[in-house]
Amino acid sequence: MGPQESQGAAPQRPTPTQVPRAASESAATSSTGWGALDSQTQRDLLHRAFCGTEPPDAATPSAASPVQTAPSPTRALAAGPSHPPAAPVQRKPAQARETPLARARRTRAIDDIKAVDDFGPLSDAERLAFIRALLAQLWVGIDDKAALVRIWTSFDGRMLAVAGAHPGLWRPSRARGAKLDKLSAVTDVQARFRSDVHARARDILGRNEAYVRAEMDALGTSERGTVAPAASVIPEDEQADYLASVRERAEE
Repeated sequence: MGPQESQGAAPQRPTPTQVPRAASESAATSSTGWGALDSQTQRDLLHRAFCGTEPPDAATPSAASPVQTAPSPTRALAAGPSHPPAAPVQRKPAQARETPLARARRTRAIDDIKAVDDFGPLSDAERLAFIRALLAQLWVGIDDKAALVRIWTSFDGRMLAVAGAHPGLWRPSRARGAKLDKLSAVTDVQARFRSDVHARARDILGRNEAYVRAEMDALGTSERGTVAPAASVIPEDEQADYLASVRERAEE
């Protein structure tokens, strides 16, 4: 055994594990230069190189340390939960607009009655009920009077017959100011009535004239007032009694 063997082999110092430098750090150091880095960045790089850990006061993680990110969700999860297709919206059909006549028939309100232009589709009972409602007011205004005229004229050719059957509605309608006397049906009747009165008066006057002439002839008097008793068909002794009877009939 040689002298070196007897002394024994000298203990070997362990070689420190060399921490691999990140490619980004090497590239950053080589590209920018060590002197171009600030002191904080230099300390962080030295700490990572010798300790293999992140510096305790590092603001952001180094590019060398792997960053764990959450797994990206699948396409279905990223898109959110799936829902069944929405059912088609069923819209309610728009209700037909209520006519003024239908509203007045339903409510029997004065304002609704006055809003009706044509009362013809109503029954006689409904029209008469509307007339009563209008006349029952304390005050019958211009619009109320016009509504009364429209209701009465809606009877057409039967208006006077209905008026004759319901004088308790016709007369108050006229008394409250409805211009019913101006209606053609009324004016026509008034004209016919005047014509009939004139004809009747002429007939009565004609018959009276014939009677007077017959009496004058019977008494022998003339239109000029002369009296000729001898020309009378009545005997002279009966003429006085006959004249007395004529006076009595005239006084009656």
